[in-house]
Amino acid sequence: MVTIDLTLSPATIVTGIGACVIDGLEQVPAGAPDRQCLLLPTQTIPWDNCDCGGQFAQAITSVYGADRFPIPADAKDWQPCGPPWSVTRVLTSIVRCVPTMDEQAIPPTCAAEQAAAITLENDRTAVRQALACCLTDLKTAGVIFHWSLGPSVTVGELGGCAGVETPYWFSAKSCLCGRF
Repeated sequence: MVTIDLTLSPATIVTGIGACVIDGLEQVPAGAPDRQCLLLPTQTIPWDNCDCGGQFAQAITSVYGADRFPIPADAKDWQPCGPPWSVTRVLTSIVRCVPTMDEQAIPPTCAAEQAAAITLENDRTAVRQALACCLTDLKTAGVIFHWSLGPSVTVGELGGCAGVETPYWFSAKSCLCGRF
């Protein structure tokens, strides 16, 4: 019978990285968002509960084998025990309230829009720095072997919320056939 050690599973690594990002967001003037979902069971992160307290969330969007990080291995290239790396792709999202038109259809002031933009940029910078530091620490500790950050894309405004989504990838040794 095969025993699988889940202590260093992708879910465990991702939730630890999420806690690291929350610590980084504590340092921005707006503070960490009130709603903190370190791991959601979905590919698309919903904004159902984005209120003025904000929301930070992460979701594992894919896990795949690779011979060269982060490129997925072709099925024809798989050895009997599979590729050496298991790559996990994660999407982070931080959203906060942004100014919108009021009840009289009057748009927000430019000063209010600028304040919201500065908050968004502070969040973007904090998330990217926290991800890079945490992933570097995990690599140094030998928990992961490769990592990469994707572009931090502005999302929204939708329902009075806007924010930033940042994908990241990391690899761990594939456990197939006990090959290490």
